[in-house]
Amino acid sequence: MALLVDAQSIDTNNLSLTRCPARCWLAEKTITANDLAIKYASGINLLLFAEKMEDNLRDNNSSCAKYILRLTKRSVECASDLLTKLNFPVQALYDLRNRQIGLEGRSGCYEIDEVTLPSGMAVSLILAHTAKLSGVQKNYQPLLDIGLDLGRAITVIDACNDYSKDAKQSRFNAIAAIFPDNTNRLPLTPPQFELVENYLFVLLYRIRSKYQKLNLYKHSRLVQNILFLGLFDVAKNSLFHLRKNLAGGTIKYGTIKCDACGTEISSLFCSHCGKNRYGFVQ
Repeated sequence: MALLVDAQSIDTNNLSLTRCPARCWLAEKTITANDLAIKYASGINLLLFAEKMEDNLRDNNSSCAKYILRLTKRSVECASDLLTKLNFPVQALYDLRNRQIGLEGRSGCYEIDEVTLPSGMAVSLILAHTAKLSGVQKNYQPLLDIGLDLGRAITVIDACNDYSKDAKQSRFNAIAAIFPDNTNRLPLTPPQFELVENYLFVLLYRIRSKYQKLNLYKHSRLVQNILFLGLFDVAKNSLFHLRKNLAGGTIKYGTIKCDACGTEISSLFCSHCGKNRYGFVQ
């Protein structure tokens, strides 16, 4: 968040290296941006951290989560006040959290867009507000769109990584929720796996396309790596985890021409240039 705010700022102040304010006991250093960017990023991180702890509390009734929430209560309240002063819609974030809780408590099958929407809208609000803080209003809509797809992608990636664990603990899982015949967490069929894979890579492709509309004055390569290049590797690893839950059979792809080199491909990756069906390099 701090980097994205600073990347849209016209001033040319260089970033500096310092100990991470969230993990000051570690020797590693982190990049710091301008003061406004740091305040916003810190506030958002605290709110999201508290949301994660509350999620753990709901799922596991964790005594550790209870203790941490009690310990950080005042800090989270301060973060909420800070974000309100920065005109961030804090209440909208809480409303989306409640919407997600309602989804997870509902029985039945979901559309994949429905189950990923609350997280998508939350990330959308968070990213788009960086344009307001930076005073670059023309970035607002592109960041709103990027955030929606990024939040959806994060939801799918988490569901891929936690599919087996959620099944064992009878917890809600976004992927299991979209298949009506999978209420007992049966192994995924190849068509079900391909649906998830296609959906995830389409999201990453759209993020990459919308990134071209952003006006960044600096750090463009860093932002690019965070928003979709690095995320692509994370997505590949999460799909590898999900593939372990496949029932028998192989995944069959339709034959298409590679956009990069024109070679006909009938798998996820082109054997000639290494790009996958959605244009990402293997």
